[in-house]
Amino acid sequence: MVDRNLRHVVSFVREVSLDEAKAELPLHPIIQVFQEAVYSSPDLRIFASAMLTEVPGKPPYINDPTGTQQVRDFDHLLRLFNYTMHKAAPQWNIDEYHEAHKVIEEDTNLNPNHWYSFDELFGRSRENGEHWGFKSWDDFFTRNFIDYDKLRPVYAPDDDSWVVSACESKPFALQTNVKAYDTFWLKGQPYSVYEMLDNEEEAEQFVKGTIYQAFLSATSYHRWHSPVNGTIKKVKLINGAMFSDPTITGFMKPDGPDPVAPDRAQGYITNVATRALIFIEAPGLVGLMCVVEVGMADVSTCEVTVDQGDTVSKGQEIGMFHHGGSTHCLLFREGVNLTWVTNAFTGVSSQNVPLRGDLPHVTSTSDTQEVGHRPMEDASRDHSHGYHRGSSFHEFQETRHGGVYGNGYGRGAVW
Repeated sequence: MVDRNLRHVVSFVREVSLDEAKAELPLHPIIQVFQEAVYSSPDLRIFASAMLTEVPGKPPYINDPTGTQQVRDFDHLLRLFNYTMHKAAPQWNIDEYHEAHKVIEEDTNLNPNHWYSFDELFGRSRENGEHWGFKSWDDFFTRNFIDYDKLRPVYAPDDDSWVVSACESKPFALQTNVKAYDTFWLKGQPYSVYEMLDNEEEAEQFVKGTIYQAFLSATSYHRWHSPVNGTIKKVKLINGAMFSDPTITGFMKPDGPDPVAPDRAQGYITNVATRALIFIEAPGLVGLMCVVEVGMADVSTCEVTVDQGDTVSKGQEIGMFHHGGSTHCLLFREGVNLTWVTNAFTGVSSQNVPLRGDLPHVTSTSDTQEVGHRPMEDASRDHSHGYHRGSSFHEFQETRHGGVYGNGYGRGAVW
C-alpha cells in the first residue's frame, strides 16, 4: 500500500512540474497576495530565496524525496503553487480521488463491531453544502466529534489512578529515567527535560521521570483533552522553529533525502518546535504532570483553551492544533510507577490509541521508577483491562526511536 501510494505521489508531482512548464496561467489571487507579501519584505525575500538556492547542487541533494529535480528559485516555486491552485487542487478532494472519497463516505475509524461513516463521527455530509459545510481547511482540520461520550467515552472518569489518552494518536516512544539535559539531536533522540520545558522551574520534578510520546497524523482528530482530573497550574506557549530536522533523519540514505524525516524526528522537535506546555496538578498518586503539545513541520499554532487555575475533568477539551499533523508528550514525575496498556507501546498495533481511552495505570509512588506492561501472552487472555495487575512486571524495553536496546536503556521498534 505504501509503495503504491508513493508511486502515485511521485507521478503526480512530476506531472505537475512538467505541465507547469507548458502552461501560461495568470496568478491565482492567493498566490499573488503571497508573492506581494514576500517581495515587499527584504527579510522574507532573502529567506525565500535562500531556502532553495542554498541546497547543494549535487547528490544526494540534487533531487527531492520523490526523485524529482529540486526547485531552485522562488518564482518557479510560485508557478508550481499557482498551477496546483488552478489545475490540480480543486480536483483532489472530489470524486476522482477514489480512495479518499471512499474513506470519507463509507468506512472510517475504529470499532470492531461497527464501521462509522464520516457523517456518524463528525455530523457532516454532502447535505451540509459545499465542502460538507466546512468553511476552510482549518475548520475541517479542527472538527469535533459529534458525540464524544458515545464515540470516545472517558475511561474510568472517577478513578484518579488511571490516566487517559490526551489525543487520538499512535504511540511513538516511551522513555523512563529521562535526563535533565541530553543529546536530543543525535541518534535515539533522548529527551532533554529542561530544554523541552523551556527551563521552567517545574522541569526539575520530571528529571528521571517518564515521557510518553504519540503522533497525530494529518487525517486524525486534532483537539487535545485532559488526561487527568485536576487543576491547571501553568500554561506556556513556546515559539519554535518550523521544518527543523536533525541531520540523522534528513540525509541518512545515500540515495537521497528521507521523505518521512519529520515523522522520524519527533523526539528531536519536542525541544525546538512551537509547543504548548500545560501543567496539571492531579489528585492522588499522579500529582503534577505535564502535557506538551508539539507542532510538526509547518504547524506553528497551538491553541490552549484553558487558563491557569481552571479545574478540568478527565477527558475535557483543553486545546487544539491548527493546520497540520502534530505530536504530543505526557510527562510524569520521578517515582510515579506506571503500568501501561499494551497498545501504548510502539509496534503493537497499527491503530491509534483512542482519545480518552485507557493508557497508564498508576500503581504507586516510590523513589525508584518502575514501568511495565502486560506480557502479550497475558493480553490474549484478558481483554477487559489491557494491563497487568501483578507485582512483577514484564521485562520492560524502553522505546525510543528506531531500534531495540534493552533493559530500560534502549529503543523500541517504531516504524
